[in-house]
Amino acid sequence: MPAPPDTQAASGTSERPSPPTAQTYRIGDFRLALRSVPQADRTTLVADLCDARESPYGTRVLVADLMGKDDATRIAGDELLDRWRQLAATEPRLAEIARHLDADLATQNDRFAKALLITVRDGRGELVCCGHAPPLLLSDTGDVRELNVLTPLPPLGLFHLVPHGCVVYTTSFAVDTPQRLLLHTDGIGSVLNAHGEPFPLQDRALAHQGRPPAALLDALVADLGRHAGGDLSGLRDEALLLLLQAEKREFRHITTALHTAPSSNYTEPPPGAGRDGCEGSGGRGEREGQDDREGRDDREAACHIC
Repeated sequence: MPAPPDTQAASGTSERPSPPTAQTYRIGDFRLALRSVPQADRTTLVADLCDARESPYGTRVLVADLMGKDDATRIAGDELLDRWRQLAATEPRLAEIARHLDADLATQNDRFAKALLITVRDGRGELVCCGHAPPLLLSDTGDVRELNVLTPLPPLGLFHLVPHGCVVYTTSFAVDTPQRLLLHTDGIGSVLNAHGEPFPLQDRALAHQGRPPAALLDALVADLGRHAGGDLSGLRDEALLLLLQAEKREFRHITTALHTAPSSNYTEPPPGAGRDGCEGSGGRGEREGQDDREGRDDREAACHIC
């Protein structure tokens, strides 16, 4: 397989052109596909960003949509990703990661980010939703539904606006056999057809359910162009699609747990949280097929894919 594209920088700070087709990576026990759709007058994303990596606490994924489209947004995206990478490697509690990222963004005037934070490990998953669209759960039985998030939080950077303090909710799900989780930013929903109707992402994902991860995302972007009238030249907002597929297990929503104030917001760290293998790849994503090298430990893969 050819080497993966350089993935050191966030989507909003990279000057390389956006790939014309979805890129596929392998992170631990998961296959991950990414497709970015810049605005018509740009070749890169500015505000939409993501990061996926193995950590001592499991596979961790961040998808975020920053407010703004200027150079300051690019800088804020760099800082957000740097802080996320640090916390993903050192903080066992996903709720506390959200609190730290919120506090960092709150120091910047009028800056906020809609975000999804996910950890999956040993058959269990956890998600924190901060003003972001919930993921879609794609079942191997042909069902496509929105993951049930009890109470989404405000965007990162705006927790302080909640009276009497912001309570952090985490949604838990189990992982048993192959199934997929589709994450997307707001730009997908902003694409309207001639009748002013938004793109029916759930219906189109169902129509392409049987396709491999990268092919599914490419098909969705092609559908998005047809929905917009033939192409995406009039795209009002950039968009990002990310598909996470468990190769050995299945995503299944279970419940939503409540985490209270920071002083009491404690959960036991996952078993074996002290094991090695956080970022051994030196910050480069591992494209599918490269994980078969002799002695390769998938836990060490870090995928800066936007």
